[in-house]
Amino acid sequence: LEGVVVSALAGLPNGDVVAATLPGGKLVRIDGKGKVTPFAELPVEQIWALLVHDGKLWVGTGPKGELFTVGLDGKDPK
Repeated sequence: LEGVVVSALAGLPNGDVVAATLPGGKLVRIDGKGKVTPFAELPVEQIWALLVHDGKLWVGTGPKGELFTVGLDGKDPK
């Protein structure tokens, strides 16, 4: 994984895992075989929290404390 530390993890309904690394706003998907692929990228310096709820991935970020949502397919970050 890129980055110096994994800052947050979340399990997707299909069994894959989404990971955030610091620094930056990149999210990656890790499948059951350990294959890592890009998932989404947000315009933030840090990602501190990930939660799957109501069919979306909720992303808590810093340093401004903004909250984003991303589709479970990694598309449409808002």
